[in-house]
Amino acid sequence: MKTCSLIISLVLACLLASCTVQDANPRVVIAGGHVSEEKLESELFSRVNSERLSRGLPALYRSRGLDLLAQQHSDRMAAKANSSGRIAISHDGFAERASIARDELGYHRTAENVGVSAGLREVNLIATSLVDGWMDSRGHRKNILANYRYAGIAVRTASHGRGVYVTQMFGSVGR
Repeated sequence: MKTCSLIISLVLACLLASCTVQDANPRVVIAGGHVSEEKLESELFSRVNSERLSRGLPALYRSRGLDLLAQQHSDRMAAKANSSGRIAISHDGFAERASIARDELGYHRTAENVGVSAGLREVNLIATSLVDGWMDSRGHRKNILANYRYAGIAVRTASHGRGVYVTQMFGSVGR
């Protein structure tokens, strides 16, 4: 059964929505188990930085502003999954988030990775599934390894096992 859940999660991770780039200035229940959203956010952020460091790139700094923008989007995806009863992954509203990042937070260039994982209960398995999926996707990998210095990340879980939704936003302040 663990193998089946891992395969389902890996397949979902591979179905991650395409990356979007724009140049511009508690606890949750997952398939009967409990996962801390904050712990998963920290683990995902750490793993993304490990990917960067392993390639000689600097670690990303965590941005509270980008965290909040990412949280709004993860909340929307989870709410849509709750109301529709289906996996609901998208970049809807990215242009607006990028505009806020530029105008209110001072980031001249932004990008976004989104992902969903369903069927896994442990933070480490979910984080592995999502980061491996991102690194196996050319566009997502490009965002992770690009010349960004700041990132925010947010996790929200839909009800009834409809998935753990993740949004990671990247920002750059220099040209």
